[in-house]
Amino acid sequence: MAYLENIPQPSDQIASSQPEILGNFQYIQSTMQVDHAWDGSGISPSIDGTHQTLSMPNQAVDITSLGATGCALIGYALAGNLYTWNGAKNPVSGVSYFNAAQALTTTASLIITVPSACIGIIMFVLTASGTIQYFPFLSAGGQVYLPSNPISPPPGTVLVTLTTPLPSLNINAKLSASTAPQNAIVKSIYWPI
Repeated sequence: MAYLENIPQPSDQIASSQPEILGNFQYIQSTMQVDHAWDGSGISPSIDGTHQTLSMPNQAVDITSLGATGCALIGYALAGNLYTWNGAKNPVSGVSYFNAAQALTTTASLIITVPSACIGIIMFVLTASGTIQYFPFLSAGGQVYLPSNPISPPPGTVLVTLTTPLPSLNINAKLSASTAPQNAIVKSIYWPI
């Protein structure tokens, strides 16, 4: 159903325009319920006109202007990430990955594929020993860059090592040769740059 802007016309009798007027009210109600609390839509507390969610289509390219006069900030989605523009591109929040039972062995296996142009950290908690290791990473130009060792490894031990094939946006992990296969809790968060 489409909204009819010119209903009623000045010369219309209300009775003759009633179906179009009712259609406009139905359109307004249906449209306002998308992403909004509206007319008892089941959101608690229901405050008419407030947002429940915010749906955004992915933009094909970055937004580089504020558009309308008086606009101070624009929010938009690009490649599944949320940004704002206020004269500069700003990522809104990080993207996270979590696996509560990642099987690790001495053979490298894929943990996560990250987008090009991001910075982040990946953390492993080995469930058998409770050992925690974490690594920063950077992706740029279709390649992930990793440190040779984790940040603050336990004294004398590096149980998890990361690898990435060249060129690749995949982060792989494996256990050191003397470590028995075990599960790990894996958490990663990254921010587009």
